[in-house]
Amino acid sequence: MSKNKKIPLIICGIIIMAALAVTIIISISENGKMKKDLIRYGYSSSGDMRGAFYSREICVYDDTRALMIITSQEWYNDDEKTEEYLIDGKVLNEIAEIFRDNHMNRWKNRNLSRIFVADGATDSYSFSFGDDDYGFSSQAFPPTYALKLKKIDDVIKKYSADKEKLPGLVFPEKTDEEKADRYNPVEGEITFNVSGYKESELSYILLNGCETEAVLKSDIHLFNSETNEEISLIISKYASDRSVSAMCYEEGSVKVKERLARGTYRLECGEYSAEFEIA
Repeated sequence: MSKNKKIPLIICGIIIMAALAVTIIISISENGKMKKDLIRYGYSSSGDMRGAFYSREICVYDDTRALMIITSQEWYNDDEKTEEYLIDGKVLNEIAEIFRDNHMNRWKNRNLSRIFVADGATDSYSFSFGDDDYGFSSQAFPPTYALKLKKIDDVIKKYSADKEKLPGLVFPEKTDEEKADRYNPVEGEITFNVSGYKESELSYILLNGCETEAVLKSDIHLFNSETNEEISLIISKYASDRSVSAMCYEEGSVKVKERLARGTYRLECGEYSAEFEIA
């Protein structure tokens, strides 16, 4: 074979080897990420004309169990109710397998919605593999994609058969009018309420109906109302007092070191306090 014929063959060989090397590197990189454990899965439906919201999250709880968190509200001013359950941690492994088998890491850049519904709800999915996060959404997934997503629902339904319900915040009965006024301060009054409990985090709100400024203190304490025993909280080192102007409100949250057992509690924030029940 002449030298002139050998040169093109050598060049072609080098190109092919380079392409294979790039393919292998990409494959290893992608598979390396995809082989990480799934630590959190999320689904939510929101954006309809009533302001309804539903979400279901599943995350690692301990070595063998996962925490499933269901949050919902029927309309935009409804109380955001949260239910938490413990289920077998294998559920995350099976969801991860469905994710990998269907290459859902590539779905973000695909056309997943063929229609648009004004004031219609949007379904969103998220997957967290540690430092690698993936997500996509659509108002109406094409049938082939919807069938693949249904496999995730079937897995969750299977593991939910043996779920263990954890204690949660009890909301007092309210009329729709009272719910609609949840962010409207009562004239001449300052009210302080616990508004949510999720993943051991208490949310609270202060409504200032007075003509003068109020202060939402960073000095927060939690007590068992029956024993008056103080319960440890995790306070952010960046926490600071916040001013609440007249006829305005301010919200905040604080983490409880250990999950609350069933009972009644009192959250104190400076001179304000709120009683609430966990059941």
